[in-house]
Amino acid sequence: GTEAATDVSLRLIENEVVKGVANTDLEAGKSKQVTIPFVAGEQGWKNVRLELPGDEFNFDDVFHLTYLVQKGSKGLVLNEKVVSPNLKALFSEGSGFKVEFLTPLQIVYDKLSENDFVVLDGITEASTGLVDELSKFVEAGGTLIVFPSTTQETNKVNLVLQKLQVGTFGELITQNVEADIWDLKDPLLYGIFDKTPKNIDLPLVSKYYKLMPSQRQIAFWKLKNGSPLASRIKRGAGTVFITTVPLNKEFSNLAMHPLFVPYMLRIASFKDSETQLYYETGTEEMLTLKNIQPSANEIWNLKNKSEELIPEIVLRDKQAYLITNGSLVSEGIYTLIDSKQNERYRFAFNLPRQESVGGVELLEELKSKAESVGVKLISEKPEFIGSNIKKEGEGTSLWKYFILSALLFLVVEMILIRIWKV
Repeated sequence: GTEAATDVSLRLIENEVVKGVANTDLEAGKSKQVTIPFVAGEQGWKNVRLELPGDEFNFDDVFHLTYLVQKGSKGLVLNEKVVSPNLKALFSEGSGFKVEFLTPLQIVYDKLSENDFVVLDGITEASTGLVDELSKFVEAGGTLIVFPSTTQETNKVNLVLQKLQVGTFGELITQNVEADIWDLKDPLLYGIFDKTPKNIDLPLVSKYYKLMPSQRQIAFWKLKNGSPLASRIKRGAGTVFITTVPLNKEFSNLAMHPLFVPYMLRIASFKDSETQLYYETGTEEMLTLKNIQPSANEIWNLKNKSEELIPEIVLRDKQAYLITNGSLVSEGIYTLIDSKQNERYRFAFNLPRQESVGGVELLEELKSKAESVGVKLISEKPEFIGSNIKKEGEGTSLWKYFILSALLFLVVEMILIRIWKV
């Protein structure tokens, strides 16, 4: 605004409960970042409002947000015979994960989609059915974590990787090499270290598999010889993580290393499914529906307290998007309801803030901006504004001129007739 404000109170309300308050001073014409610490609470959708209470702000005093608190990760570890004791300890009771350990022959394909992640721990057998189901699992938004076998039998697991087109394991390289520090700016592992640690103990590798490259493959953790130690590849709505060493001390000490715990916890709980906090009313952009695959010809409704519409839902690269064509005009929280009347998603919409920017424009600047968008600016005395607007709306009236012209022609005709009689 054009005036400063002191001791402004900003409230954060989640599901109609005040979760935080912050007081701050605001300078005229300036923006300011304000932090309100709060605890998100239990899983599920959260409707959030930021409010400026009181009469000091008459508009733009409410801002809507919505987000989803995910449930604890549920996973599946597939191994041949012996369960890795390191994985067993990592996913033990009380870890926050609910993990089942099975062999490939024990898996029930219909329940695979109930998991958030699947770990392939050195499997050497994979049926065509398992390959297909794991591919569907990743495409639909699941996380697949792959460790190679110690027996150099990589053909079967490579079938899974080939199906997903994420690269494959190549030859086994025997070389003593230390791991490098992972990319500290990578969003997956960001924040584990505040800065590059000095003299850090890093995993040692004596044997590793060469990883054949593929498109979109990101090697976020490398060996000091430049070879990938861990890579991730986005596939459909899901992600594949590939580590080039088995969880076996004959290949490396990764599984016993202190960095193994944060590494595995991050990739096991990784979900590329954060919801967008808010949109602007009137937007024509496509709204992403994370981890939702609507059936063809289903009719879904998008509504809030005062508005309802049937949006268009499209699938592109196996990702669902919702299209409103800019028809939403009311701010607030909108709920997406499927054909069985189940709530499937929420969106927060706010009015565009550009319209509320205060300030004074010079007349010439206003004229220039108006002309650039094809708008005519009327600058008249107040008593003449109404007639000018009416004139602009109706256009120039020509009927008066036609009547005067007709009368003039009649007079001329009468004069000519008298002249000819004389």
